[in-house]
Amino acid sequence: MNDTIIERWNERVNPEDTIFHIGDFAFREKGNKKGITSLLKQLNGNKILLSGNHDLHNQSRIIINDATITLAGKTFQLIHDPKQSAPWYYLVLCGHVHTAWKFHTITSCEVKIDVCNVGVDAWSYYPISIETILNEYKKWKKDTEKEFQSFESKYGIKDLRG
Repeated sequence: MNDTIIERWNERVNPEDTIFHIGDFAFREKGNKKGITSLLKQLNGNKILLSGNHDLHNQSRIIINDATITLAGKTFQLIHDPKQSAPWYYLVLCGHVHTAWKFHTITSCEVKIDVCNVGVDAWSYYPISIETILNEYKKWKKDTEKEFQSFESKYGIKDLRG
């Protein structure tokens, strides 16, 4: 499993790329005295690791819990657990949920928040670029809007979103 993930990472990531890994970088392996250092050395790119729930036991000493980045004029929150999403970002990028979904809308403080699961298990075990995330997000938003309009039309309901 590790070999495949390393291979797929390096297929997509160039040595000069900056990569945000959004938690659960590695499980602690018995007998592995090198910890995650040996894994990090095998992966291309400049890696910024955010803490996930499994990182508490892998000797990584990751201290970043979340990050805010701005790309293409849009502000994103990067956080491991989507339950900790904040409502004032264009899109929240998370891990933690594995293959449950790629995009999802959650509600926090009565505000709808769009969240993208960037975990490799949701993306065929490849890291995902921000360009791909944005393209897929636009498609998902368009499809979601069509479904909503179809529901409204089918039941004769006017805009429920307030």
